[in-house]
Amino acid sequence: MKNLLALLVLIIHVPIQAQESSQQRIITLSPHAAELAYFAGGEDRLIGVSAFSDFPESAKTLPLVGDVNGFDRELLLKLKPDLVIAWKQSLDSNDVAWLQKESFRLFLSDPMSLDAIADEIKRLGEILNTQSFAQQSIEKMEQARIELQEIASARQRPIRVIHQLWNSPLMALTDTSMVSAVLSLCGIETPVHVENRLSATLSKEQMYTAEIDAIIVDDKGRIEAVNPNGVAVIRVDTLKLHRASPRMLESALELCRNID
Repeated sequence: MKNLLALLVLIIHVPIQAQESSQQRIITLSPHAAELAYFAGGEDRLIGVSAFSDFPESAKTLPLVGDVNGFDRELLLKLKPDLVIAWKQSLDSNDVAWLQKESFRLFLSDPMSLDAIADEIKRLGEILNTQSFAQQSIEKMEQARIELQEIASARQRPIRVIHQLWNSPLMALTDTSMVSAVLSLCGIETPVHVENRLSATLSKEQMYTAEIDAIIVDDKGRIEAVNPNGVAVIRVDTLKLHRASPRMLESALELCRNID
């Protein structure tokens, strides 16, 4: 009789756990966090996002809870999320203390490599009980990584590219940025190095003397390429390429397939 009662308790308890997991309500406080939630399998649980969140498509219709200046505490309390995913570098100690005081479950995201992105997707999948979806996203990342490496092995030589971020002052990504690391997988080199800096200010003389094959700039037309040597100018969707999510790999593949 005791065994029968224990079995009935188990049968009743397991569906309740699954139901609670499936009803988790998520707010993301940075655009890349919304993308990570999607790739972890939580798109249908997003109830609020930050400004400039444009992926997944459904994020464009959700309430805006924050921007680069912070987040709306009153709106966050009103929406009552079960999970808040935030970019670690965008929150100060007061923000973290307030979120903890209000008992919000907080996931601080700050991936600085492809492996770190995959790890965060895996951990979010465990939190959301969507491990299968998250694992599929991780496997697709690995497939994209392999394809980038195959492109590199087919090149006769590396392609040297300056990734221009702005033109006044002239700024570019350095070789230590994650974007540069991802593009290096397909044989694209970044000849800009400043110790412990992800971006750097360049002089026009440096652009004149740099031996490069191309310049990458944003495709929105917000800046003009500083191009004294008349090399190829490649415009890319930097919102997609620069965000720490699997879409960075997708964008890198598009670029690497066409840069020749």
